Amino acid sequence: MGRWLAIGGIVFLVALTVGLSQADVTKGRVVRIVDGDTIVVEGQGVRQKVRLSGIDTPERDQPWGDSSTREMRRLVAGKDVTVPLVQDRSMGPTDRERVRRW
Repeated sequence: MGRWLAIGGIVFLVALTVGLSQADVTKGRVVRIVDGDTIVVEGQGVRQKVRLSGIDTPERDQPWGDSSTREMRRLVAGKDVTVPLVQDRSMGPTDRERVRRW
């Protein structure tokens, strides 16, 4: 479990340093940790749910769910982030509009 959280943290840090056009990113502050792979970012008065792409952590009510949520909170809670938009072909078109992934 710790290895996946470390990988998620590395993916997150790389995402912060990648330069993308303004149309391809959401910038804001992490205002809520949903679980180990989902956060809520608020920027310019808009809150948006963000899922970590390529990482699947347990839900909060599953074994290790609380640990993964705590680790995500430790890594990003209250921090300013830049989230690049990644198209996920496994999601339908309406889902792609609702959920941003980094």
